[in-house]
Amino acid sequence: MERTEPLVEGIFRRRDNRFRATVEVAGRTAAAHVPNSGRLHELFVPGRRVLLTPRPNPHRRTEYDLVMVEVDGQWVSMDARLPARLFGEAVAAGELEAFRDYTNLRPEVTYDDSRLDWRLEGPAGICYVEVKSVTLVEAGAGLFPDAPTERG
Repeated sequence: MERTEPLVEGIFRRRDNRFRATVEVAGRTAAAHVPNSGRLHELFVPGRRVLLTPRPNPHRRTEYDLVMVEVDGQWVSMDARLPARLFGEAVAAGELEAFRDYTNLRPEVTYDDSRLDWRLEGPAGICYVEVKSVTLVEAGAGLFPDAPTERG
């Protein structure tokens, strides 16, 4: 996937609420939308570098989207919407061997009382896929410390 939007560097200052953070960009304070409702305590540490997408729009409450935060020299994605989109693009391009035979791809499908990210159809039948954004890794395992649920 080619990213066409410019990114600017900033400094994380604080999490104001689930979807808003205060950042510093070029020496001034600004509001940024956080596209991830997780608590993210392990990531949102004041003083950490962040990457932001400018969103100039007088009708928005935030000037930026907070896209990534740097942790121990690695950039971690904050956009929980991105993994499902990347998965769909990779399947459609035939880049994931396990899913190459699936030719009918439907995003955001309902299954019983749930909404799932993808419904794939091919010669082998139907495959439902839920894609997750992992923000914490310990000993090589992706963890979801922000969302302890029975289902999750």
